[in-house]
Amino acid sequence: MLQQLSEPLIIAHRGASAYFPENTLAAMQKAYELGAKMVEFDVQLAHCSTPVIFHDDDLQAFNGMPKTIADYNFEELSQLEPTLNLKRFTAGGICSLEALLITLKTWQLSANIELKSLAHQDGKQLIKHVWEVISKTNFPEQHILFSSFDLELLLMLRKQFPTIAIAPLFDAQHEPANFLKQIKRIKPWSINILEPYIQKASDLNHLQTLAPKVYCATVNDKVRAQQLFDYGVNAIFSDLPDLLTRTEA
Repeated sequence: MLQQLSEPLIIAHRGASAYFPENTLAAMQKAYELGAKMVEFDVQLAHCSTPVIFHDDDLQAFNGMPKTIADYNFEELSQLEPTLNLKRFTAGGICSLEALLITLKTWQLSANIELKSLAHQDGKQLIKHVWEVISKTNFPEQHILFSSFDLELLLMLRKQFPTIAIAPLFDAQHEPANFLKQIKRIKPWSINILEPYIQKASDLNHLQTLAPKVYCATVNDKVRAQQLFDYGVNAIFSDLPDLLTRTEA
């Protein structure tokens, strides 16, 4: 369960994405091998409504095509070859949520599922199909943290599933007063905030009155990570799950 994860916690951001292409099974396996207890990844819907693991809003960075994940069925996506940014992407690297959850369950890893907020994607359908996969794989609900920048999507999720763990993501796109008002309705497990917003311990004071936990993204510097933990941050997201123990090359 999330409550049993030792803190301070390093969450593998899109898997061990400093070592293998992001959001791939290879990156997740590396995170597991490095001792991660939780991995974060992005979910959106293919044209056939299959939830798949992919971060970007479109495929421009993947192969230069002005198309989206929703323009392809999953079978087509699994066969797409990246032509750009080969450190980020890999052939056959767009995997399904189902395949990933089956693997994570075997490794007993917790999952931070970021629900992508996209103009072309119906939030209700995203929640519906993601939950169908969770039920089908029998992945334990208590090992899942849902997050999103879309507060309305999280409110929808909270109404449907009153007991699940939810984390609103905060960055400059949010108007602070509205964000704080919405948080109270979401009843979050954590607030996931970009690390530049935390420059001193007192920056956490109000956040800690709104949620039991504060998680920071994305931190790949050991000194900065330790500073945030010293301030009282509960967890960081890192491309380097072994950030605190690795020996610099």
